[in-house]
Amino acid sequence: MATITDRQIVQTLLDNDGIYPGDPQCCRVYEYEHINDEVMWAVFYNYDTDDMASTPFALEYRLLWDRERGHLTPVGILDDKEKG
Repeated sequence: MATITDRQIVQTLLDNDGIYPGDPQCCRVYEYEHINDEVMWAVFYNYDTDDMASTPFALEYRLLWDRERGHLTPVGILDDKEKG
């Protein structure tokens, strides 16, 4: 898993179907609320290493992109939760 703290990097991944320039295509991109109340993103490059459901660092998470299913949720979903 790679932890991303820059929203623009995540948007580049989403815009390019899971590819960041110079990196291989990832399999999943999650947005999550970290235990320190910051919004962060997790990028997994292999399905078998996706342990998002069991990580103790994420209070809440959303799957944004999946290699097999495409775009599922727009980036910023946790920000929108605070507005609603």
